[in-house]
Amino acid sequence: MQDEPRSSASDGIAGIIGRPLGGYLPTRLVARGGMGIVYEATQASLNRSVAIKVLYPQLAADETFRERFRREALAVARLTHPHIARVFDYGEDPLYYLVMDYVRGDSLRELLARVHGAGQTFALARTLEILEQVGSAIDYAHRQNYVHRDIKPGNILLDLDGQAYLVDFGVAKLAGDSDVTMTGQIIGTPQYMAPEQGSGAADIGPPADLYALAVVAYEMLVGRVPFAGNTPLAVMQMHIANPPPPPSSFLSDFPATLEAVLLRALAKQPSERFASAQAFVTQLRAADAQRALPANATPLTEPPPPAPALSAPTPASVAAPSAVQPLAVVASAPATPTGVPPVATSTTTPTATPVAAPQSTAPAYRPPAQSIARPQTGPFATAEARRRRSCAPVLLVLILL
Repeated sequence: MQDEPRSSASDGIAGIIGRPLGGYLPTRLVARGGMGIVYEATQASLNRSVAIKVLYPQLAADETFRERFRREALAVARLTHPHIARVFDYGEDPLYYLVMDYVRGDSLRELLARVHGAGQTFALARTLEILEQVGSAIDYAHRQNYVHRDIKPGNILLDLDGQAYLVDFGVAKLAGDSDVTMTGQIIGTPQYMAPEQGSGAADIGPPADLYALAVVAYEMLVGRVPFAGNTPLAVMQMHIANPPPPPSSFLSDFPATLEAVLLRALAKQPSERFASAQAFVTQLRAADAQRALPANATPLTEPPPPAPALSAPTPASVAAPSAVQPLAVVASAPATPTGVPPVATSTTTPTATPVAAPQSTAPAYRPPAQSIARPQTGPFATAEARRRRSCAPVLLVLILL
Protein backbone atom coordinates (compact mmCIF):
# COMPACT_ATOMS: atom_id res chain seq x y z
CA MET A 1 0.00 0.00 0.00
CA GLN A 2 1.06 3.57 -0.49
CA ASP A 3 2.51 5.44 2.49
CA GLU A 4 1.27 8.97 1.91
CA PRO A 5 -1.56 10.04 4.22
CA ARG A 6 -4.81 11.65 3.24
CA SER A 7 -7.06 13.76 5.44
CA SER A 8 -10.13 12.05 6.86
CA ALA A 9 -12.21 15.05 5.90
CA SER A 10 -11.56 14.50 2.22
CA ASP A 11 -11.89 10.74 1.98
CA GLY A 12 -15.49 10.53 3.18
CA ILE A 13 -15.09 6.99 4.57
CA ALA A 14 -13.43 7.51 7.96
CA GLY A 15 -16.83 7.30 9.63
CA ILE A 16 -17.58 3.72 8.65
CA ILE A 17 -16.06 2.24 11.82
CA GLY A 18 -18.84 0.40 13.65
CA ARG A 19 -21.10 0.41 10.58
CA PRO A 20 -21.64 -2.89 8.72
CA LEU A 21 -20.11 -3.12 5.26
CA GLY A 22 -21.38 -6.18 3.46
CA GLY A 23 -20.92 -9.00 5.93
CA TYR A 24 -18.10 -7.21 7.77
CA LEU A 25 -17.92 -4.75 10.65
CA PRO A 26 -14.94 -2.32 10.49
CA THR A 27 -13.47 -1.85 13.98
CA ARG A 28 -10.19 0.01 13.58
CA LEU A 29 -8.34 2.12 11.01
CA VAL A 30 -5.04 0.43 10.18
CA ALA A 31 -3.44 2.47 7.39
CA ARG A 32 -4.08 5.00 4.65
CA GLY A 33 -2.81 4.41 1.15
CA GLY A 34 -2.77 6.05 -2.24
CA MET A 35 -6.05 4.46 -3.32
CA GLY A 36 -7.92 3.88 -0.09
CA ILE A 37 -8.02 3.14 3.62
CA VAL A 38 -7.40 -0.22 5.24
CA TYR A 39 -9.44 -1.23 8.28
CA GLU A 40 -9.35 -4.14 10.64
CA ALA A 41 -12.83 -5.67 10.61
CA THR A 42 -14.76 -8.63 11.97
CA GLN A 43 -16.34 -11.13 9.63
CA ALA A 44 -19.57 -11.92 11.48
CA SER A 45 -20.25 -15.26 9.75
CA LEU A 46 -16.91 -16.76 10.85
CA ASN A 47 -16.15 -14.51 13.82
CA ARG A 48 -12.64 -13.75 12.57
CA SER A 49 -10.54 -10.66 11.95
CA VAL A 50 -10.01 -9.55 8.37
CA ALA A 51 -8.58 -6.51 6.61
CA ILE A 52 -10.85 -4.40 4.40
CA LYS A 53 -9.41 -2.00 1.83
CA VAL A 54 -11.97 0.68 0.89
CA LEU A 55 -11.48 2.76 -2.25
CA TYR A 56 -11.65 6.54 -1.72
CA PRO A 57 -15.05 7.77 -2.99
CA GLN A 58 -13.44 10.52 -5.09
CA LEU A 59 -11.38 7.85 -6.86
CA ALA A 60 -14.38 5.56 -7.19
CA ALA A 61 -15.99 8.29 -9.28
CA ASP A 62 -13.28 7.69 -11.90
CA GLU A 63 -13.73 4.58 -14.05
CA THR A 64 -9.94 4.24 -14.39
CA PHE A 65 -9.50 3.80 -10.65
CA ARG A 66 -12.55 1.57 -10.29
CA GLU A 67 -11.15 -0.74 -12.94
CA ARG A 68 -7.72 -0.75 -11.32
CA PHE A 69 -9.31 -1.65 -7.98
CA ARG A 70 -11.23 -4.55 -9.56
CA ARG A 71 -8.06 -5.76 -11.21
CA GLU A 72 -6.25 -5.79 -7.87
CA ALA A 73 -8.97 -7.97 -6.38
CA LEU A 74 -8.88 -10.35 -9.35
CA ALA A 75 -5.09 -10.45 -9.44
CA VAL A 76 -4.54 -11.35 -5.80
CA ALA A 77 -7.49 -13.76 -5.76
CA ARG A 78 -5.66 -15.78 -8.42
CA LEU A 79 -2.39 -15.83 -6.47
CA THR A 80 -2.01 -18.54 -3.86
CA HIS A 81 1.30 -18.26 -2.06
CA PRO A 82 2.30 -18.49 1.63
CA HIS A 83 3.87 -15.01 1.51
CA ILE A 84 1.14 -13.15 -0.36
CA ALA A 85 -1.79 -11.88 1.72
CA ARG A 86 -4.93 -13.46 0.24
CA VAL A 87 -7.90 -11.55 -1.13
CA PHE A 88 -11.09 -13.58 -0.66
CA ASP A 89 -13.94 -11.13 -1.19
CA TYR A 90 -14.86 -8.04 -3.17
CA GLY A 91 -17.89 -5.78 -3.04
CA GLU A 92 -19.56 -2.55 -4.13
CA ASP A 93 -22.07 -2.03 -1.34
CA PRO A 94 -22.16 0.97 -1.86
CA LEU A 95 -18.42 1.60 -1.34
CA TYR A 96 -15.87 -0.30 -3.37
CA TYR A 97 -13.93 -2.63 -1.09
CA LEU A 98 -11.92 -5.82 -1.06
CA VAL A 99 -11.35 -8.18 1.87
CA MET A 100 -7.93 -9.63 2.69
CA ASP A 101 -6.12 -11.64 5.32
CA TYR A 102 -5.45 -9.52 8.36
CA VAL A 103 -1.73 -9.60 9.20
CA ARG A 104 -1.30 -8.73 12.85
CA GLY A 105 2.06 -7.00 13.16
CA ASP A 106 4.00 -4.16 11.53
CA SER A 107 5.04 -3.19 8.06
CA LEU A 108 8.71 -3.35 7.16
CA ARG A 109 8.55 0.44 6.82
CA GLU A 110 7.60 0.78 10.50
CA LEU A 111 10.29 -1.67 11.56
CA LEU A 112 12.93 0.12 9.50
CA ALA A 113 11.98 3.42 11.13
CA ARG A 114 12.56 1.96 14.59
CA VAL A 115 15.83 0.21 13.73
CA HIS A 116 17.35 3.09 11.80
CA GLY A 117 16.02 5.59 14.32
CA ALA A 118 18.17 3.82 16.91
CA GLY A 119 21.24 4.25 14.67
CA GLN A 120 21.32 0.58 13.70
CA THR A 121 20.96 -1.52 10.56
CA PHE A 122 19.36 -4.90 10.04
CA ALA A 123 21.39 -8.00 10.79
CA LEU A 124 22.29 -9.80 7.57
CA ALA A 125 20.67 -13.07 8.69
CA ARG A 126 17.31 -11.39 9.34
CA THR A 127 17.58 -9.38 6.12
CA LEU A 128 18.09 -12.58 4.13
CA GLU A 129 15.10 -14.23 5.81
CA ILE A 130 12.78 -11.39 4.80
CA LEU A 131 14.23 -11.08 1.30
CA GLU A 132 13.91 -14.81 0.74
CA GLN A 133 10.24 -14.87 1.75
CA VAL A 134 9.27 -11.75 -0.19
CA GLY A 135 11.45 -12.82 -3.11
CA SER A 136 9.67 -16.16 -3.34
CA ALA A 137 6.35 -14.28 -3.53
CA ILE A 138 7.70 -12.00 -6.27
CA ASP A 139 9.05 -14.91 -8.31
CA TYR A 140 5.73 -16.72 -7.94
CA ALA A 141 3.78 -13.66 -9.14
CA HIS A 142 6.14 -13.38 -12.12
CA ARG A 143 5.52 -17.01 -13.03
CA GLN A 144 1.81 -16.15 -13.04
CA ASN A 145 2.65 -13.25 -15.41
CA TYR A 146 2.03 -10.50 -12.84
CA VAL A 147 4.45 -7.61 -12.26
CA HIS A 148 3.85 -5.88 -8.93
CA ARG A 149 5.45 -2.51 -9.86
CA ASP A 150 5.41 -1.15 -6.31
CA ILE A 151 7.77 -3.27 -4.19
CA LYS A 152 8.74 -1.26 -1.12
CA PRO A 153 8.90 -1.62 2.70
CA GLY A 154 5.37 -0.22 3.09
CA ASN A 155 4.01 -3.12 1.04
CA ILE A 156 5.78 -5.80 3.07
CA LEU A 157 3.97 -6.83 6.26
CA LEU A 158 5.57 -8.81 9.10
CA ASP A 159 3.39 -10.83 11.45
CA LEU A 160 4.10 -11.54 15.11
CA ASP A 161 6.07 -14.69 14.15
CA GLY A 162 8.34 -12.72 11.84
CA GLN A 163 6.80 -14.07 8.61
CA ALA A 164 6.74 -11.61 5.69
CA TYR A 165 3.82 -10.98 3.34
CA LEU A 166 3.67 -9.03 0.10
CA VAL A 167 0.54 -6.87 -0.23
CA ASP A 168 -1.04 -4.18 -2.42
CA PHE A 169 -1.26 -5.35 -6.00
CA GLY A 170 -3.23 -2.23 -6.85
CA VAL A 171 -0.83 -1.21 -9.61
CA ALA A 172 0.16 -4.74 -10.63
CA LYS A 173 0.17 -5.47 -14.34
CA LEU A 174 -0.70 -8.73 -16.06
CA ALA A 175 1.71 -9.42 -18.90
CA GLY A 176 0.05 -8.86 -22.25
CA ASP A 177 -2.87 -6.98 -20.68
CA SER A 178 -3.60 -3.33 -21.37
CA ASP A 179 -2.32 -0.96 -18.70
CA VAL A 180 -5.05 0.91 -16.87
CA THR A 181 -3.29 4.24 -16.39
CA MET A 182 -3.76 7.75 -17.59
CA THR A 183 -1.59 8.92 -20.46
CA GLY A 184 1.87 9.95 -19.26
CA GLN A 185 1.27 8.58 -15.75
CA ILE A 186 4.23 6.88 -14.06
CA ILE A 187 3.37 4.02 -11.73
CA GLY A 188 5.38 3.26 -8.59
CA THR A 189 7.23 4.92 -5.71
CA PRO A 190 10.24 7.03 -6.81
CA GLN A 191 12.71 5.84 -4.15
CA TYR A 192 12.28 2.20 -5.31
CA MET A 193 11.60 2.77 -8.99
CA ALA A 194 13.72 1.07 -11.65
CA PRO A 195 15.28 3.32 -14.32
CA GLU A 196 13.01 1.95 -17.05
CA GLN A 197 9.99 2.50 -14.83
CA GLY A 198 10.95 6.09 -14.02
CA SER A 199 11.58 6.89 -17.67
CA GLY A 200 8.00 5.89 -18.54
CA ALA A 201 8.78 2.79 -20.58
CA ALA A 202 5.62 1.13 -21.88
CA ASP A 203 6.60 -2.47 -21.13
CA ILE A 204 7.64 -2.81 -17.48
CA GLY A 205 8.68 -6.39 -16.76
CA PRO A 206 9.90 -8.50 -13.85
CA PRO A 207 13.36 -6.84 -13.73
CA ALA A 208 11.66 -3.69 -12.36
CA ASP A 209 10.41 -5.65 -9.34
CA LEU A 210 13.86 -7.18 -8.82
CA TYR A 211 15.46 -3.72 -8.90
CA ALA A 212 12.99 -2.50 -6.27
CA LEU A 213 13.74 -5.54 -4.09
CA ALA A 214 17.45 -4.68 -4.32
CA VAL A 215 16.68 -1.14 -3.14
CA VAL A 216 14.82 -2.63 -0.16
CA ALA A 217 17.84 -4.84 0.61
CA TYR A 218 20.16 -1.84 0.29
CA GLU A 219 18.02 0.16 2.71
CA MET A 220 17.90 -2.65 5.27
CA LEU A 221 21.66 -3.23 5.25
CA VAL A 222 22.95 0.33 4.75
CA GLY A 223 20.35 2.33 6.66
CA ARG A 224 19.21 4.48 3.74
CA VAL A 225 18.02 4.21 0.15
CA PRO A 226 20.59 4.66 -2.65
CA PHE A 227 19.03 7.90 -3.92
CA ALA A 228 17.23 10.64 -2.04
CA GLY A 229 16.18 14.06 -3.34
CA ASN A 230 13.94 17.00 -2.69
CA THR A 231 11.35 16.02 -5.28
CA PRO A 232 10.07 12.74 -6.73
CA LEU A 233 11.26 13.83 -10.17
CA ALA A 234 14.78 14.44 -8.87
CA VAL A 235 14.89 10.98 -7.31
CA MET A 236 13.65 9.31 -10.50
CA GLN A 237 16.30 11.15 -12.50
CA MET A 238 19.01 9.85 -10.15
CA HIS A 239 17.82 6.26 -10.67
CA ILE A 240 17.94 6.81 -14.42
CA ALA A 241 21.29 8.62 -14.75
CA ASN A 242 23.44 8.21 -11.64
CA PRO A 243 25.41 5.09 -10.70
CA PRO A 244 24.26 3.73 -7.34
CA PRO A 245 26.56 4.82 -4.52
CA PRO A 246 28.53 1.86 -3.10
CA PRO A 247 27.36 0.89 0.39
CA SER A 248 30.95 1.30 1.58
CA SER A 249 30.67 5.02 0.85
CA PHE A 250 28.26 5.17 3.81
CA LEU A 251 29.57 2.26 5.90
CA SER A 252 33.35 1.92 5.62
CA ASP A 253 33.37 -1.68 6.89
CA PHE A 254 30.64 -2.92 4.52
CA PRO A 255 31.80 -6.27 3.05
CA ALA A 256 33.05 -5.96 -0.52
CA THR A 257 31.48 -9.29 -1.54
CA LEU A 258 28.01 -8.16 -0.50
CA GLU A 259 28.53 -4.76 -2.09
CA ALA A 260 29.28 -6.34 -5.46
CA VAL A 261 26.02 -8.33 -5.38
CA LEU A 262 23.93 -5.28 -4.43
CA LEU A 263 25.45 -3.12 -7.16
CA ARG A 264 24.78 -5.77 -9.80
CA ALA A 265 21.15 -6.01 -8.67
CA LEU A 266 20.92 -2.21 -9.13
CA ALA A 267 22.29 -2.24 -12.69
CA LYS A 268 20.72 0.30 -15.05
CA GLN A 269 20.13 -2.26 -17.78
CA PRO A 270 17.48 -4.87 -16.88
CA SER A 271 19.45 -7.61 -18.66
CA GLU A 272 22.42 -7.05 -16.34
CA ARG A 273 20.45 -7.74 -13.15
CA PHE A 274 19.77 -11.13 -11.62
CA ALA A 275 17.26 -13.31 -13.41
CA SER A 276 15.11 -13.87 -10.32
CA ALA A 277 14.74 -12.85 -6.70
CA GLN A 278 15.91 -16.32 -5.68
CA ALA A 279 19.12 -15.88 -7.67
CA PHE A 280 19.69 -12.50 -5.99
CA VAL A 281 19.24 -13.87 -2.46
CA THR A 282 21.34 -16.94 -3.26
CA GLN A 283 24.20 -14.69 -4.37
CA LEU A 284 23.89 -12.61 -1.20
CA ARG A 285 24.22 -15.78 0.88
CA ALA A 286 27.20 -16.95 -1.16
CA ALA A 287 28.86 -13.55 -0.84
CA ASP A 288 28.42 -13.66 2.91
CA ALA A 289 30.00 -17.13 3.03
CA GLN A 290 32.99 -15.91 0.98
CA ARG A 291 33.94 -13.25 3.45
CA ALA A 292 37.41 -14.08 4.78
CA LEU A 293 37.78 -15.09 8.40
CA PRO A 294 40.27 -13.13 10.55
CA ALA A 295 43.85 -14.30 10.08
CA ASN A 296 44.10 -15.44 13.71
CA ALA A 297 40.74 -17.22 13.75
CA THR A 298 40.93 -20.69 15.33
CA PRO A 299 38.15 -23.22 14.74
CA LEU A 300 36.49 -24.06 18.04
CA THR A 301 34.55 -27.07 16.85
CA GLU A 302 37.49 -29.46 16.48
CA PRO A 303 40.95 -29.68 18.08
CA PRO A 304 44.19 -29.06 16.16
CA PRO A 305 46.33 -32.08 15.14
CA PRO A 306 48.33 -33.68 17.98
CA ALA A 307 51.85 -32.45 18.63
CA PRO A 308 54.83 -34.58 17.47
CA ALA A 309 55.94 -37.14 20.09
CA LEU A 310 59.15 -35.39 21.12
CA SER A 311 58.34 -34.63 24.75
CA ALA A 312 59.85 -36.64 27.57
CA PRO A 313 57.93 -39.87 28.25
CA THR A 314 56.27 -40.51 31.59
CA PRO A 315 58.07 -42.92 33.96
CA ALA A 316 55.55 -45.68 33.35
CA SER A 317 56.46 -45.82 29.66
CA VAL A 318 60.27 -45.74 30.02
CA ALA A 319 61.98 -48.65 28.27
CA ALA A 320 65.25 -50.27 29.35
CA PRO A 321 68.23 -47.98 28.78
CA SER A 322 69.73 -50.35 26.25
CA ALA A 323 66.62 -50.09 24.08
CA VAL A 324 66.79 -46.30 23.67
CA GLN A 325 68.50 -45.50 20.33
CA PRO A 326 70.16 -43.26 19.33
CA LEU A 327 69.48 -41.20 22.45
CA ALA A 328 71.79 -41.88 25.38
CA VAL A 329 70.41 -42.34 28.86
CA VAL A 330 72.23 -40.05 31.24
CA ALA A 331 70.65 -40.24 34.66
CA SER A 332 67.43 -40.38 36.61
CA ALA A 333 66.83 -37.64 39.11
CA PRO A 334 63.85 -36.01 40.75
CA ALA A 335 62.63 -32.78 39.26
CA THR A 336 63.09 -29.66 41.27
CA PRO A 337 60.00 -28.58 43.22
CA THR A 338 59.74 -25.43 41.18
CA GLY A 339 59.23 -27.38 37.94
CA VAL A 340 62.40 -25.96 36.28
CA PRO A 341 63.64 -28.56 33.71
CA PRO A 342 66.95 -30.09 34.83
CA VAL A 343 70.00 -29.81 32.63
CA ALA A 344 71.28 -33.00 31.03
CA THR A 345 74.98 -33.75 30.63
CA SER A 346 76.32 -35.94 27.89
CA THR A 347 78.06 -39.30 28.46
CA THR A 348 79.12 -39.63 24.85
CA THR A 349 79.80 -36.18 23.44
CA PRO A 350 81.63 -33.81 25.82
CA THR A 351 81.12 -30.75 23.60
CA ALA A 352 77.36 -31.12 23.22
CA THR A 353 75.24 -28.41 24.73
CA PRO A 354 72.79 -29.94 27.21
CA VAL A 355 69.19 -28.89 26.67
CA ALA A 356 65.82 -29.99 27.92
CA ALA A 357 63.48 -31.82 25.63
CA PRO A 358 62.15 -29.29 23.11
CA GLN A 359 58.59 -28.15 23.39
CA SER A 360 56.28 -28.75 20.46
CA THR A 361 55.73 -25.83 18.08
CA ALA A 362 52.31 -27.15 17.12
CA PRO A 363 49.31 -25.12 18.34
CA ALA A 364 48.37 -25.95 21.88
CA TYR A 365 45.43 -28.33 22.07
CA ARG A 366 42.27 -26.56 23.16
CA PRO A 367 39.90 -29.02 24.84
CA PRO A 368 36.32 -29.11 23.53
CA ALA A 369 33.84 -26.85 25.29
CA GLN A 370 31.93 -29.79 26.72
CA SER A 371 35.02 -31.26 28.45
CA ILE A 372 35.46 -30.39 32.10
CA ALA A 373 38.54 -32.59 32.75
CA ARG A 374 41.64 -30.73 33.86
CA PRO A 375 44.89 -31.72 32.06
CA GLN A 376 47.60 -33.18 34.23
CA THR A 377 50.43 -31.41 32.41
CA GLY A 378 50.98 -27.97 30.93
CA PRO A 379 49.76 -24.58 32.15
CA PHE A 380 46.29 -25.91 33.03
CA ALA A 381 47.56 -28.75 35.37
CA THR A 382 46.05 -28.80 38.83
CA ALA A 383 48.17 -28.04 41.88
CA GLU A 384 47.83 -31.63 43.09
CA ALA A 385 49.08 -33.00 39.76
CA ARG A 386 52.07 -30.69 39.83
CA ARG A 387 52.88 -31.80 43.40
CA ARG A 388 52.76 -35.48 42.49
CA ARG A 389 54.79 -34.91 39.35
CA SER A 390 57.49 -33.03 41.27
CA CYS A 391 58.25 -36.20 43.23
CA ALA A 392 58.32 -38.57 40.25
CA PRO A 393 61.64 -39.62 38.60
CA VAL A 394 62.27 -38.08 35.26
CA LEU A 395 64.27 -39.59 32.44
CA LEU A 396 66.74 -37.13 30.98
CA VAL A 397 67.83 -37.50 27.43
CA LEU A 398 70.48 -35.82 25.38
CA ILE A 399 69.70 -34.52 21.93
CA LEU A 400 72.76 -35.09 19.77
CA LEU A 401 73.75 -31.98 18.00
